[in-house]
Amino acid sequence: LPLHSPPLANGTMSDALPPHSFTEGPAQLTLTVEVPASLDSLADVELDVGNEEVRLTLPGQSASRLQLPSVLAASGRLGEAEAKFSRKRRQLTLTWPLQAAEPAAQPSAALTPDLPAAKPEESADHAAPTAAAPAAAAAAAAAPAAAAPAYGSIWNKNSWHWEEKNCLELARTEVRKALENNARLKHVKDLHGSSVTLRDVEVKGDASFALRKGKRLLCYELTATFKWEGRDEFGGPLGVKGTGKATGITPDEGEEPEIEIEVSASSGGGAEAKAAGKWMRGPGAKAISAALMAEVLRPA
Repeated sequence: LPLHSPPLANGTMSDALPPHSFTEGPAQLTLTVEVPASLDSLADVELDVGNEEVRLTLPGQSASRLQLPSVLAASGRLGEAEAKFSRKRRQLTLTWPLQAAEPAAQPSAALTPDLPAAKPEESADHAAPTAAAPAAAAAAAAAPAAAAPAYGSIWNKNSWHWEEKNCLELARTEVRKALENNARLKHVKDLHGSSVTLRDVEVKGDASFALRKGKRLLCYELTATFKWEGRDEFGGPLGVKGTGKATGITPDEGEEPEIEIEVSASSGGGAEAKAAGKWMRGPGAKAISAALMAEVLRPA
């Protein structure tokens, strides 16, 4: 359900703001902002998320104030915004959960069994700490809560200030692992137990994450090339091999990278080799694409 921003307090209408829209789903609210094609990094972008509005300043432009819908304030989860920047789509998105946070469950006395008292013959090491328990509980309650993990530099306390870090090597490692360890290419049922191995994976592109006020925005756009070879159920050469290329590897959810497969069969390749080549151009390419989607790579 798209929502249009209402007039702001100063009378500015949403027409004067960057192209944007609010979308309300069953569990979250999403703000999508279209950014200029010339924007390749968020280093010069200022983003402040408040309780009533989002303040956004793009390079070379004055600050824009996007008023938040009232449904978000009713959810009580204004401070849980997550931001993401997509170079491919040229979009900055922020999402908020709409469902109220569930209170922490309290232990029920009815479900807590009575523990038997320590027997006189038990050693002191195994005796129940009856007297020390209240003191320990009081000390634990008085102890300060553990600080939230910060991903920025030492100088950037709690990742509050803007900081952008290159993470291309980390992205390369994760893409290689996703390709080389793809379980859907092992012992394929449609190939009577034969497998496909990927090697010589090369990853190129850009990958970085930006930090601001404790929020992390992950951005990457990658291309991967590789060589592949078919192996029979015993690990021997199947007589078919080739190359492949994956393009459009981005953090955009639901976007499948495009896979190109080239097949070359050796002179000794028979019907099984031809079947493996055909499978790689179809289901195999889809299995590789699925392993490189944002939902798989981002948690890694």
